Amino acid sequence: MEREVRNMKKKDSKDKERNDECGSTKCGAKVASGKKVSVPIPYRKGEKWGFCNRERKIVVSTVYDSALPFSEGFAPVNLKKRWGFIDTKGNLAVPAIYDGAGFFSDGLAPVELNGKWGFIDTKGNMAIPAVYDHARFFSEGLARVKLNGKWGFIDTKGTQYWEDGLEFVA
Repeated sequence: MEREVRNMKKKDSKDKERNDECGSTKCGAKVASGKKVSVPIPYRKGEKWGFCNRERKIVVSTVYDSALPFSEGFAPVNLKKRWGFIDTKGNLAVPAIYDGAGFFSDGLAPVELNGKWGFIDTKGNMAIPAVYDHARFFSEGLARVKLNGKWGFIDTKGTQYWEDGLEFVA
């Protein structure tokens, strides 16, 4: 019994160390304005991930295999080797059907499906087809994409801009 208690304490200690690394101890961290962060923060317990609030209380159960921070009200989560998105209340807003996922920005998020990357909107609709070898998130209306070994940019409407200066519509 004593050995089991020691093992539990070691496990709790390791969970705390992991959470220190992933940032969950920053629940309630202040931003430059001095206000506290109000979105849930990824939190790990054992091998599973969930989210805590600024008071460090778990607000989304630790049921995910992996979880990334919220962006534009959604967080990418991994469930049984598939990625989807939850909203700030913990509801699965976009089903976990993707092989990979990135952050929402400019209303779109990169997702990988069958080895190709595209972009979905916040309702889970494919806004830009999954045809790219790789894709990054949007910033100021453009996202970096790779197609056939060549890097370029795409705007939120799907227009592609390549490093050689050529422009074409996907």
